[in-house]
Amino acid sequence: MKGTYILPNPAYGYYTNENGLLELDQKQAAVVRFIFNEYLEGNGIWQIAKSLNEQKIPTKTGKAAWLGGAIYIILKNSIYTGDLLLQKTYSQDTVPFVRRKNHGEYR
Repeated sequence: MKGTYILPNPAYGYYTNENGLLELDQKQAAVVRFIFNEYLEGNGIWQIAKSLNEQKIPTKTGKAAWLGGAIYIILKNSIYTGDLLLQKTYSQDTVPFVRRKNHGEYR
């Protein structure tokens, strides 16, 4: 498709279809739900990784071993949490124009 941008590496639980659009991967989405449910039940990232490894669930890249860092990235990813801020920085309206980190005050 002309002008379509294909994401080279979509988030775990998604894939890019032949038209360049994101689609949900049902098997991986179930793993993401499992990760969040386990975390909300009080399990730590290493325990969740251990559980996924015991279930022999492959990572997005097909590796057999989950690491705590991968679980942490999924738990903090704004794609899953819905806490997305598009204007991460902004310029003040006064001279000199200074870039500031947006903590929600600029909308």
